[in-house]
Amino acid sequence: MPDAWAGIECDWKKEPLPSAEALATAARLVRAARIAGFPPETAQTGYWATVCLFWDSGRIEVEVFPESFELYVFATNAAGGRFSVAEFEANAPGALDALLSELSSVRQTGSE
Repeated sequence: MPDAWAGIECDWKKEPLPSAEALATAARLVRAARIAGFPPETAQTGYWATVCLFWDSGRIEVEVFPESFELYVFATNAAGGRFSVAEFEANAPGALDALLSELSSVRQTGSE
């Protein structure tokens, strides 16, 4: 199986480094997004020991925890840096599909 991170600009220099569990969960999402046709553009360490994945020049972010995903959509036309957040449990049946569906929808509509 090819490296999940191939072709994605990664920055793992910031502390704290992602946990092994967060990296494994993120790799599942990256592989699924690649199959769906929209792998993230960049990846980096998160605020916690997490992985942050970015699409659409950072307008869409998924922070990956060992057991969950948090989807952030930053409005490009709203004052004050407004954004929406949705959480998905990583191990719940259908959660990965639901997250990918939401990512695809947000990317197509360009809004929250």
